[in-house]
Amino acid sequence: MGLWLAVAPHKPGELWFGSAQHPASTSALLRSVGGRDIGLGLGLAADPQPGSAWLRAGILADIVDAVAAVLSRDRVPTRNLLTGLVGAALYAVLGAMVAVRGLTSSR
Repeated sequence: MGLWLAVAPHKPGELWFGSAQHPASTSALLRSVGGRDIGLGLGLAADPQPGSAWLRAGILADIVDAVAAVLSRDRVPTRNLLTGLVGAALYAVLGAMVAVRGLTSSR
């Protein structure tokens, strides 16, 4: 997802915001979110432990993305809001499951 956002932000922007027409500032923001996700992914690849700081940072980023989707609910079509919210929440839950499973299996 991060690479898609960084390289071609218009289509994911359309999925999240309901329109392919975005100001340059929106494309720049989507590219920076893509860069953030690429960085988190590379960090997690370098330290794939369930308790790694990279995993926790990724979970936090996904939670922030979900909260941002909820906060934009008045400006985004419902279908697109749900796409962004469910995607971010799903990644946060999956990351948390990996973290918890790793913590319980190391005991």
